[in-house]
Amino acid sequence: IYVEIERARLIKRLAKIKEEQGLIAEAADLMQEIA
Repeated sequence: IYVEIERARLIKRLAKIKEEQGLIAEAADLMQEIA
């Protein structure tokens, strides 16, 4: 379970970075992965 939380946290951080770079679609895809 801990690994899952850590993975979700990393993906969320990555999605935030992509969003800031204007890669909204990619960020949305990443968030869908962990939803």
